[in-house]
Amino acid sequence: QLANKVRGWEQSYRKKSFTFWRREASFLLLMHDVQQNPVIYQLSEKMRILASILDPTLKFSLLEEATSICPSNYGLYVALDEQITTPQTVDKNALQLKMVPTVEAHINQTIR
Repeated sequence: QLANKVRGWEQSYRKKSFTFWRREASFLLLMHDVQQNPVIYQLSEKMRILASILDPTLKFSLLEEATSICPSNYGLYVALDEQITTPQTVDKNALQLKMVPTVEAHINQTIR
C-alpha cells in the first residue's frame, strides 16, 4: 500500500532527480489503483487506442464504456475531454442518450 505521512499526497511532488515524473505525487495513487488489475487496465487501454482510429461519432461511446471498465485510467478521461471539447466530433444526441441514464441512476441511488 502506498502512503505518505509527511505532507500528504496533495502537497507532495516529484523529486528533482526524477526528471521523467511531471505530476503531483497523488497521481501515484491513481496509477497504483489501475495496476492492481492489469488485465482490466490493458483492456481499457486497447479500447482507448481503438477509439483513436474510429469514426469521431463512435469514439465517445467506446471511451465512456472503457471508463466503466477501468474508472481509474486517467488516459481515458484525457481522451474523453479531447473528444468532447473538439467541435463537430460528438453526436450530442448520442452523448445525451449514453450519459443521462447513468447520471439519473447515480442520483437515484444516492437519494435512497
